Amino acid sequence: MQVSSVHLKQFHRQGFFFIPRPFDQVQLENIDRLQVDNHERWRTTDWPLGLNRLACQFLMLGEPLLKLVEKPEIVAMAQQILESDQVHVNACGIGDSISNRSQPQVPWHSDGVNCRQVSFRTALDRHDQPNAPLRFLPGSDCRSHEEVQLELMQFELATGRHDKAPAPKQLYAKHPDEIEVILDPRWTLVWSPSCWHATGVKTSVGQRRAIGWNYSTDRDQKHDKIVRAVKHVFNDQWHHWTQERKKLWAVG
Repeated sequence: MQVSSVHLKQFHRQGFFFIPRPFDQVQLENIDRLQVDNHERWRTTDWPLGLNRLACQFLMLGEPLLKLVEKPEIVAMAQQILESDQVHVNACGIGDSISNRSQPQVPWHSDGVNCRQVSFRTALDRHDQPNAPLRFLPGSDCRSHEEVQLELMQFELATGRHDKAPAPKQLYAKHPDEIEVILDPRWTLVWSPSCWHATGVKTSVGQRRAIGWNYSTDRDQKHDKIVRAVKHVFNDQWHHWTQERKKLWAVG
């Protein structure tokens, strides 16, 4: 699965592009079923403090998810985008990450500042206007963290919601250059989590599930968290993985 030069330019300039979902409908339905079947066990597990729970839910689904992340054509695409043969998984997650209540959900933030990474995100349920689509600020990974943060703060203060309160720590205000990513399960969003992103207000009833994982060339705190999650969920099993799998999941 080759990435065209036009797609590469789009990624490096704007931070995202779309591809048809790189796995078939049968696999999608299997992932959906596994998530539903394992959700209660995941929800009621007493996870150790500091463990990434969404990563653990992803890993609990086992071999079908591991093989998807390890799919050669997807790994090759990540290597092409990141211009490196040495990539590893530094994040993963699955599930309904936000509630059904009508409220601001996830504030503006950027993951992995100064980290070379690419993420593959597929919706299990359609993320449309009422279902809090991803809000994304194209090209913001090419600007300094401080510059974008200050800009978002000014738009937040301009709403007038904070006239009688200290400067807010969480920013939700609309940015004039943002896009809302309406994500249908037919498509996969290939994007840089280093771009600033958020979600809006969820007004629909029902689930808002997605599956996603990141490849990176760097090792940072996110890398340490995914290694910890892998070793916890798979306990002693990971010792028996192939060297290729250990290398990709950075546990070798």
